This record gives sequence, structure tokens and C-alpha cells, in this order.
Amino acid sequence: MSRTICLNSDIGELPGETGRAMDRAILDVVSRCSIACGGHAGDDDSMRATLKAAKARHVVVGAHPSYPDRQNFGRKSMKMPQDELESSLRQQVRALGSFARGQGIAIDHLKPHGALY
Repeated sequence: MSRTICLNSDIGELPGETGRAMDRAILDVVSRCSIACGGHAGDDDSMRATLKAAKARHVVVGAHPSYPDRQNFGRKSMKMPQDELESSLRQQVRALGSFARGQGIAIDHLKPHGALY
């Protein structure tokens, strides 16, 4: 009998090349990753780069949306109309999904960030 562990890490949260280098190092040891989609962290460039690095390492990819709250890194609950929150979350997940499709990657899971728990 063989046993495996699914190890997931939240990535794409730190800016610039230093952040991308850290993401690549993490991707070398995990089986799944949850990529920040722009709400609390991340942007179009970081999503594209992180997806590319995950694909190269055969790491399963998921979306990591949050409140649209970069100032507090998505860690504080925001009082906002439910339809606005749903719209923001859909926009974040769609953005990552669009970049993923462009690279031939399927989004496998969704992991809420911070105060969304």
C-alpha cells in the first residue's frame, strides 16, 4: 500500500521577482497551489507567471479569492452588499480562469482567503 500527502500552499501573494522566485521554490515541494486572484494580492502578471510555474511542475492549481481589500490583505471582514461581494469573487476567479485556459490549465479548486473563512 502506497500513501501520499496532498500539500497545498497559497501563492502569488508577494510582489515582483522576489515573490515569483519564492513561489517557484514552494511549487517544487507542493502537489497543489491556491493562487491569489487580485483581491488581497496578486495581479495579472503574477497570476500568469504562477500558472506557468505550476504547470511546469505538474502542480494542481486552484483559485484563492478574497475580499477586495489589499490594504488589510483580505484579513478583515468587509461590510458590503452580497451582490457586490459575489461580483468581486466571480471577477477574481474568472480572471485566473481566463489566464489558466490560455495556458491549457484547469482550475481544480477554490480556497477562500483570510476573512472569507
